[in-house]
Amino acid sequence: MAQENKSTKSNEPGVIPASQDIDQWLESGWSHCSNKEYFRAEADFQKVLAQMPDDPDTIYALAMTQQANGQKQESIQNFEKVIQIIQDPSFPDHVRAIMLTRLARGHINRMKTGDWGLDK
Repeated sequence: MAQENKSTKSNEPGVIPASQDIDQWLESGWSHCSNKEYFRAEADFQKVLAQMPDDPDTIYALAMTQQANGQKQESIQNFEKVIQIIQDPSFPDHVRAIMLTRLARGHINRMKTGDWGLDK
């Protein structure tokens, strides 16, 4: 009987990927974004979110990808989710929370009104 291959593929059901896999998916997602391959980027970011569903950086990346791909409602929902996650008092970095909130609100405003509207 052949020995079972210990390098199980990370996309198999029930297999938790190593952080290296997550880093590769993130890198691949951003690479696809830079090549305007938004559906591929979205798929990579979704793989990360399957393992880390409340990661604000990945949700933000997904929202940016959806915005670029014309998925306005999905993008707005994900930017709002980022804001919700980072407004939690247990979020560890207050300064980063302020920055991400401002950026996410700016993107939402621009999609809804055509203006970032941050100075109002």
